[in-house]
Amino acid sequence: MTQDHHTRSVSPLQLGMIYHNLREGRTTGADVVQVEVRLPEAPDAARLRQAWDVVVHRHEALRRTFHWDGGEPVARVTPRVPVELAKRDLTAASDPEAALAEALQADRARGFKLDRSPILRLTLYHLSDSDHRLIWSFHHVLADGTSYRHVLEEVFELYDAAGPVDPTALPPRPSPRAWEEWLETRSGEGDEAFWRGLLSEVEGPTPVPRIPGGEADPGAWRYRTAVLDPRSTSALRRLARARSVTLNTLVQGAWALTLARASGEEKVVFGAIRGGRAGTVEGAAEMVGLFIQTVPFPVSVNPDVRLSEFLGAIREQWVSMRGHEHASPADLQRWSGAASGQLLFESVLNFQDPFWGDPLPNQGGAWAERTVDLHNRLVYPLTVAVNGGETLRIRFEFDPAETDGDRLEALLDHFETLLEALAALASREAEGVGAGDGAQGAESSPADPRLRELPSLSPSQRARLERWNDTDRELPPATTVHGAFEAVARESGEWEAQVFGDEVWSYGRVEAEANRIAHGLGAEGVTRGDRVAVVMARGPF
Repeated sequence: MTQDHHTRSVSPLQLGMIYHNLREGRTTGADVVQVEVRLPEAPDAARLRQAWDVVVHRHEALRRTFHWDGGEPVARVTPRVPVELAKRDLTAASDPEAALAEALQADRARGFKLDRSPILRLTLYHLSDSDHRLIWSFHHVLADGTSYRHVLEEVFELYDAAGPVDPTALPPRPSPRAWEEWLETRSGEGDEAFWRGLLSEVEGPTPVPRIPGGEADPGAWRYRTAVLDPRSTSALRRLARARSVTLNTLVQGAWALTLARASGEEKVVFGAIRGGRAGTVEGAAEMVGLFIQTVPFPVSVNPDVRLSEFLGAIREQWVSMRGHEHASPADLQRWSGAASGQLLFESVLNFQDPFWGDPLPNQGGAWAERTVDLHNRLVYPLTVAVNGGETLRIRFEFDPAETDGDRLEALLDHFETLLEALAALASREAEGVGAGDGAQGAESSPADPRLRELPSLSPSQRARLERWNDTDRELPPATTVHGAFEAVARESGEWEAQVFGDEVWSYGRVEAEANRIAHGLGAEGVTRGDRVAVVMARGPF
């Protein structure tokens, strides 16, 4: 495609985001990113706006809009973008934090028109004399996490400097055009064979707990969080080194095992976010734009496989993806055999070590008291954000209108339990407990357990399950289970027997339905001892 200085091609992930924006509509809040910077000082709003003006006009990636040109998506660079900084005072609110959360929800619901410039908004919220929040909202199609850090570094370098805001004070940064040209000219040789082979045994997306008929609500985005303490996080890093893998591999393995146990499937698939910069062009790490790619990551979870073999296979697959990570979402969809419009995965694992915002406060100076947070919503039902550092921070991001928050809480507990179990394994090895116990062929090896030997439940979950199962009762001799049920149905048929959503079935109703089915089978000639196949949709009975 011939380009002029105002037109650029789009990356595969940008194409996917444009497609989702057109299909879902901009008001769902999907792919809207909100970067939050907490400022303890009273900010100079005029100076802050000037700094943003310089940085936005310094990076063409922040001035792009997206259009269809002859049936082909293109990005156009707007020469000048009006940079405005809105100000809102929340000090009169009874709960400023709640007022801010409500404002962020409304901002997400506004979304962005991708063909209108600018595809970003800046708002400064005043919560108290010592608490101000800068919210940088934009569509994810513009930039990725590494770019967020580069942009904030430049904005606040200008803002914190003495004297007038000086555009020439910033050192040059490589243009993303070199990377985009590399992407356009890469051959893609072997991509199809690689992905068809990898996805050949994937039958569909591994499910996460969904609410039947639920519809997206951009104002209802929710989080569930967990944190592994420094000791457990350090132990996980030791285990990764001992197994010649990375912390990312451990997290991927724990998430795959969590999905397998929750779904009952031994072949699971989830989305994984790759950086997209390594091994491309010189200076790619310093560029501002969207370079990442979200790819399907299938994992075989055989409960009899040992942990070291399981982690080694995951690491090998992750490394093998580097040469093929830039395949377009449309090609991945086609090569997977999935129907058009069907999600390839329902959960996305986004691992960062460290979180992109952590280096900013670590710079010290004016940054020492500032904090950075991120609010974003991908198009998938569940995003699992895991950030390394001194502690390992886990955050489930989901829409409660579509996804079952209570069941996700249990899923998060399971995920955390597996990670803590891996940390405990590393701690035992460090103490010399079980480090040499058991050969590879032994039934149980504390140093290298089989996957089925890793715990499924946290201590609190196990205690709860034991309480629920504490149902021993003395029954009359020769009493059968169905006979005991029939007796309850006769004597107390109105008692609640089971609940599904808002529907409640009494013992009498269950008994009547069971008899109806039994009589129907008898009428078809089914007798005692015959095998009957049962196919049932999920429901109350």
